[in-house]
Amino acid sequence: MTANPTTADAAATPLLSAKIILVLGWVSLGLGLVGGCTAIGTWIGDLIAGIVRIGPDWAAPAILVIGVAWTLIDVLKDGTPNRPAVASAVLLPSVSQAVNGKLGATVHHWADQLSTWASHTMGEWIGAGSLTAVTVIAIGLAVVIARAVLRKTKANKGTPFGGGPAARARAGL
Repeated sequence: MTANPTTADAAATPLLSAKIILVLGWVSLGLGLVGGCTAIGTWIGDLIAGIVRIGPDWAAPAILVIGVAWTLIDVLKDGTPNRPAVASAVLLPSVSQAVNGKLGATVHHWADQLSTWASHTMGEWIGAGSLTAVTVIAIGLAVVIARAVLRKTKANKGTPFGGGPAARARAGL
């Protein structure tokens, strides 16, 4: 014997799904930022910065500024981070290591502060004080969540699951 869902239940499901996706998207972005910031103190961050340093001197600041702008526009446009925003949260702190001058030093300082907090706090939670362990866990969770719930392009048009402004209004977002 199966119960038929009521109309109210059916209407509530997309709203619940949209809110869960929205929360998971922000969790993924936060974990990506934590993982990216903790990466600056590991071989992972050194590898990313080394790859960026292969290019001309202007490449690292250009990548950093364009990446930050891209992430902010992506998040502010619809209130939900997409996969590229999560990827830039992971990569940009390490890119800041390759930027000379005050811009690179400032971003690196902010990332270092977050890295110190994250490695201490998450190290206690997971029982491993290794910065590399914290980095791999945070980036791994960010990627898994982003791949599971977030779109990889702007094709979602206003909602995490697609549909544009009308679907967003129906979902109550």
